[in-house]
Amino acid sequence: MCALQADSIMLFKLPLELLLRVSQQLAFDDIFYFATCSRQAQSVAHQLMWHKYGIDLTKPRLNSYSHLVHSAVAFLHRHATTSSNIQTNSPTLQGVANRLAVEIYDRSPSRNWEPCLDYYLDKTFFILLDHVLRDPALDPLPEDIVPKPPKTEYCPTHMGRLMTNFLATLYPTLTAMFETNPVDAIHHRLLITHLNRHLDSLTQRLNSYHRNSFQIKLPISTARLRSLRILNQSLRRGFRVLVRFIGTLAQTDLLSPADLHVLTQQRILTFFLVHRPSSTTNECPWHQPIEEIEFKMTVMTDLIQAMSCRQSSRCDSGKELQRFISLLTESISSLVDPKTITLPSTPFI
Repeated sequence: MCALQADSIMLFKLPLELLLRVSQQLAFDDIFYFATCSRQAQSVAHQLMWHKYGIDLTKPRLNSYSHLVHSAVAFLHRHATTSSNIQTNSPTLQGVANRLAVEIYDRSPSRNWEPCLDYYLDKTFFILLDHVLRDPALDPLPEDIVPKPPKTEYCPTHMGRLMTNFLATLYPTLTAMFETNPVDAIHHRLLITHLNRHLDSLTQRLNSYHRNSFQIKLPISTARLRSLRILNQSLRRGFRVLVRFIGTLAQTDLLSPADLHVLTQQRILTFFLVHRPSSTTNECPWHQPIEEIEFKMTVMTDLIQAMSCRQSSRCDSGKELQRFISLLTESISSLVDPKTITLPSTPFI
């Protein structure tokens, strides 16, 4: 016991930089439950939460509901999945959904409850969708594990599956407590809003990265080159994780094929870089780097797989499936035609 206490004391005395390196090997629920061990552990865990995720849990009383949703995510991550992360525990999902729905119901007035439900659902979606992108290193894409996933079953990421199953469980629980029509409208609007928020954020960050990279003067240092490559890979990986999550939502009643088509046309396609080289005139066509076309084909393949899996189970997305196939065909044509592509102006794009 004394040796264990001494090891704990030494852990708390480690510099923050070293603790942050250790935290890279931990998931959100690991750090969250570490905070329950002692006051010292709570202090360290809250620092790690802030530096790694940007989540401030130091004053839970100021926002008890947000703290409750974070704790629900940690509980689901720890107890609602099997060791293989393939199946989810339905009773655990339902229990957490019941608790969260009751918390929202108790905080809402008996009359004119729609604005209050809107407020708490907005906070819920904000936190749940953020967690889909929290730990990309601990949430590998399906093809990183299984080279050829089954064609009849969509293969989401681990957190994407978990959050989708939870949202699909929470939705009917809320409709049972409140009126169905208002809940359906509020739920759908907020879900689309937060999906757009993440898609817009990733698009802006990638475009900003490319604008800065085009302005860099060669030669460039090896360290700078490596950091830019890591940033580019991180943004693209985060985008693919989000697209896989959207494809998982499309397998449920939470997102329709028409919703997925609108998201693709208005948000997803704008993510891919299209730039005009400085030496061209206004009459010259826009060009697209070959890496962007290849990445676009990968994303469109993910979306086609999502629509194909939904079509095989529900037979309601044949029209949208043909649209996605047409978009993929356009991407392939752009890759084949050398007049529509351009080589990167710097070696790391």
